[in-house]
Order: sequence, then structure tokens, then C-alpha cells
Amino acid sequence: MKKRIANAENESTYLYGPVKICEEIQVINISSEALETAIHHALSNYQLDIDIKAPNGKIIHPREWFTADLETINDVVNGIIAKLRMG
Repeated sequence: MKKRIANAENESTYLYGPVKICEEIQVINISSEALETAIHHALSNYQLDIDIKAPNGKIIHPREWFTADLETINDVVNGIIAKLRMG
């Protein structure tokens, strides 16, 4: 994960800013794509609604960021993992 965020200040995915890892959840035998899609849907009410101007002047409307607290995120993710394991 540290390698993935090493250049965050220069990437639109990370809003051209530094990133701090707050929590990591290891998931085994679950599709990462299915999990990510389910998390995005479950947290849609918490999606950050912001436009930012990239260094090249382009306006970016990020969809990968949410304003939920860590407890809410953990509850959502753990619930989704339990459902995916059952299915």
C-alpha cells in the first residue's frame, strides 16, 4: 500500500495531496472488484462532492473519496465481506 500512495501529491486519484493510511483490511478469497463496487454503492451517501483544479488546469470531480468516519466504513466493509462470503 505504501508503494501505491508514494506519489500521491502528483496524482489526481489522490487529489494531488498527501495520503495517510488509517486502516487496512486484508481480504482473502473475495473479488477485489466486487468488494470495491459494493463499498462504493454502500457509501454513496458519503461521497465527497468537490471539484478540484489539476496542475494542468483541468477540473476533476473525484468519485473515489468519501467523508464517512472510520467506524462507519468498518461496519460497511465488514457487512459486505460477510455477505460476499455467504454468496
